[in-house]
Amino acid sequence: MKDTVRTFGESFGRPATLVAAGAAIALLLAVSGPALAAGAAQGTDLWGGPGAKGAGVGATFDTTVFVTGGFPASGTVEFWVGGAVVDSAAFSIPARGTAAVATPSTLNGLGAFLIRVRADVPVGAWSETYNETPGGRFGLAIPAFGPADFLNPGDEASGGGASASTDPASSRTNAGVLCSGNGTQTCQVELSVYDSGTLLGTGTLSGVPGSAAQQGLAALVPAAAG
Repeated sequence: MKDTVRTFGESFGRPATLVAAGAAIALLLAVSGPALAAGAAQGTDLWGGPGAKGAGVGATFDTTVFVTGGFPASGTVEFWVGGAVVDSAAFSIPARGTAAVATPSTLNGLGAFLIRVRADVPVGAWSETYNETPGGRFGLAIPAFGPADFLNPGDEASGGGASASTDPASSRTNAGVLCSGNGTQTCQVELSVYDSGTLLGTGTLSGVPGSAAQQGLAALVPAAAG
């Protein structure tokens, strides 16, 4: 099943790409379809995320979606949770313009969400998810991608350079999957964590079509916690 899943990782407190300092992860797609490492993409149908909006542990999270293009464009940003579009927002940009689309308040407290950008001409897009803390703002920018960039069953992706601490005051990482709303099957990935080439452990993540699912790496693979 194509156009179904994409993997992601993020750390709270500072940006990261996939997981723990000195560690590397490999993900094997087991059931359903597609995921990959990000690259700038343009199109009339783009996917992105995860996004978040609401209170967290000692922080407040929010997401802004940016859309840009070389020609005048208009379209809609959709916000997906649990397989359904919870809300949407329209955008319109002039040639070489950029629109900043705020996450609607209806997403507040609903957890991680999937983003879809639809436009009448090809555009580029990215999301910025950030948290406001007493120590300042920390965030992560994630490029949107086209349907062809999802992983297919049996495909693998890898990344590294993140932390998996159980200490709330330390940097830590969530691993997750973006499951396309075009799919019909649950997306399931197996995540393996390595340290200097040694396998520390594995865990499994799953999400329904049209969702973003995530879990703390320390809980998913306890042996990875520092």
